[in-house]
Amino acid sequence: MPQIPQSWDVQGILVNQPAYALLRPQVLTIYMQDYRTEGDPDHLLAELNIPLWKDANEQWWVNADDMVRKLQSLPGRIDGLAKLSIKRGIYRQPFCRVSATSIEKCHPETLRVTGPNDHSIEIVIEPLNHPPPPPPLITTTNSATSTSTKRHQSEEEDLASPAPSGRTKRRKPDESPETASSPPAIISPASATGFGVGGGSGGSSGFPSSGNGFLSPGGPYTLVQSPQSALPSSPIPSPSTYRPSMAESSPVSPSPVSEIKAADARRNAKNELAKSVVVPWLRLKFEREEGYAEFAKSKGRILTIHEALKGYRFAKAMIQKYNNAQTPPDLDGAPNRKITKVNIWQALDRQTSWGSDAETTLALVDKYGPGAPDENQKIVDMLNGKWGPDEREGSVLFLTHLKRIDAEHKTAREAAAAAAMAVVSAAGMA
Repeated sequence: MPQIPQSWDVQGILVNQPAYALLRPQVLTIYMQDYRTEGDPDHLLAELNIPLWKDANEQWWVNADDMVRKLQSLPGRIDGLAKLSIKRGIYRQPFCRVSATSIEKCHPETLRVTGPNDHSIEIVIEPLNHPPPPPPLITTTNSATSTSTKRHQSEEEDLASPAPSGRTKRRKPDESPETASSPPAIISPASATGFGVGGGSGGSSGFPSSGNGFLSPGGPYTLVQSPQSALPSSPIPSPSTYRPSMAESSPVSPSPVSEIKAADARRNAKNELAKSVVVPWLRLKFEREEGYAEFAKSKGRILTIHEALKGYRFAKAMIQKYNNAQTPPDLDGAPNRKITKVNIWQALDRQTSWGSDAETTLALVDKYGPGAPDENQKIVDMLNGKWGPDEREGSVLFLTHLKRIDAEHKTAREAAAAAAMAVVSAAGMA
C-alpha cells in the first residue's frame, strides 16, 4: 500500500512527488451500508470534494483520516457510535471507529478508490457498543497514604502477635472504639450531596466531575485525613440521649446516575413505541400521498439537483402536514401521541441529518434561487445545469455553494450596516 503523499501545496496539488500525478481535489462518491438498524441495512450516499492520487500502477487512493473527518463535517455525517469497514471480497476490514464527539485515527491510513473516471468507495457501517466503565479508583494524598500505611502495619502486627496477658485495656461504656489519637479518614465531596456539577470553586478539592455534569459513582475520589482540631470534642451521646440526624433518618434519595439511567430507559421505551406503532402508521399515510413511490425509489441513487429538490419538497410537504399533529385516539398502542419530525424522517426511511440537509437547502434556494430577493447567478446557473469544469452535479456540492454564498452575503450585509452607522455617527459629530 503506498504511503500518503506529504507535499501538498495550498491548493491541494501534489508537488515534489514524481511517482504521483499532479491532481486537484476531485469528487469522491461514498456508498454506505448502515447495519445499525433492525432489518435490511440503510443504503446511504455522500459526495466529498477531496484530494485523490494514483500510484505508479494507475491505482487511485485517498487519505482515510481526511475522508472520515470531512464526511463527519457534512450534514450527511454518520450519527452515533459506529465502526467503519471496507469490503475486500467477502471480508470486511475495519479501519475507523467514530462517535458523536470523536474520531479514532484510521488504520490503514490509505484506502483504495475505484477509477479512473467515477471515483467511489464502498463503506460498511456497523454498531459499536459503549465501552465498559472503568473500575472504581480511590486515590490518596501523601498524608493520608502515610497514616493509612502506618495503621495497616499496626493492624498486621496486632494480628501477628497476641497481646500480653493483663495488659489489655478495658474500654469505658462511653468511649468510642476509635481513639482520639487516630482521627478517621473521610471522603471529601465536591458538594454537600456527594454529586454536583463540575466547574465550581470552593468545595471541589480534588473531586473531579465527569463530562456529563455529574460525578462518576465509581470515583475517582480524594481521601483526606481530617485534622485533629477539626474534630468535635463533645462526648459521644449515650443510647438514651442519642437522636438520629436528618441525613440518617431520612430515606436515601436516588443518585443522579440512577435517575439518568431511568430517564434513558423511559426514552428508549418511547422510541421503541414510536418505531413499532407510530412510524408504520405514518408510512401507510405517506404511501397514499402523490409522489411517494418516486420518492421511495430515489434513496441510494445519484440524483440531479432537480430530482433532489423534488424529494426535499415532498418531505417538506409531509412535515407541514403531520408535524406536531396527533395520532388518532383509537390507534392501538399509541393513542393521541404527538408526531415529531424524527417520527416523520423514520417513516420516510431517512436519517435526521438528511432532513436537516433538505430543510437548509430549500430555505437557501428560496433566498438565492431564480426570482428570489437575493438572487445569485451562480445558484441560478447550477439549477440550470451549468457547473464548473472541475465540478460534478450533486446535492452535497450544491449545498456547499449555497452555504458559502449565504455566509458571503451575511458578511457583506454586516459590513454595509457598519459603514452606515459610521456615516451616521460622523454626521452627528459634525
